[in-house]
Amino acid sequence: MGDCADLMVSTLRTTPKFTEKLCMHVGMTSIPLKADATSNLKRADWLTAALRTDHAGEYGAVCLYQAILRVTRDPVIIEFASQHLETETTHLERMEALLEPKDLTKLLPLWKVAGYVAGFVPALLGRNTVFATVDAVETFVDQHYLSQLISLGKEPTADPSNEIMQLLYDCRHDELVHREEARSHANTEGKPLLKAWQKMIEVGSHIAVGLSTRW
Repeated sequence: MGDCADLMVSTLRTTPKFTEKLCMHVGMTSIPLKADATSNLKRADWLTAALRTDHAGEYGAVCLYQAILRVTRDPVIIEFASQHLETETTHLERMEALLEPKDLTKLLPLWKVAGYVAGFVPALLGRNTVFATVDAVETFVDQHYLSQLISLGKEPTADPSNEIMQLLYDCRHDELVHREEARSHANTEGKPLLKAWQKMIEVGSHIAVGLSTRW
């Protein structure tokens, strides 16, 4: 098993096409990479900016689930949100351990507001809207983490056994689980307003990430 993992890691570092293919499947399996110290990876400016957006996104996700739990009385949603809040809190703590306070985005208050709105409104509108919202959020997050994994795999100094790459793999895996669970319950067929809300979530996420990359 160790030799197989080493071969996958070696290929990941040298073959961009394989990197993308591997990343497309990594959501369903957690690749057993060794968690070495981050000192093995020279922290490029782009990576610090990427981790800043990841931290902000996980912070927003925590706020989203907190807002849902403040509003809903639906036992199904309470269980769903409680489980996912625990996962997102773990993600946030792991992100915070990798970043200096000076590297955090200055826009965290906006992420808090956005997270609470994205949780509060759907919780008021009912179970289906909550699931559709989580589906939209996690669809964006999936692609966000995937693009980072591909970029990191192309870095000449990148060590795929590094803690950062392992964290990105783990987070993407968990977010895909959240998405698939939400998608299995969401019904947007014949609901143009709900689809418009999902599109708003997608566009808003793109804008928020873009701003947090810079500030």
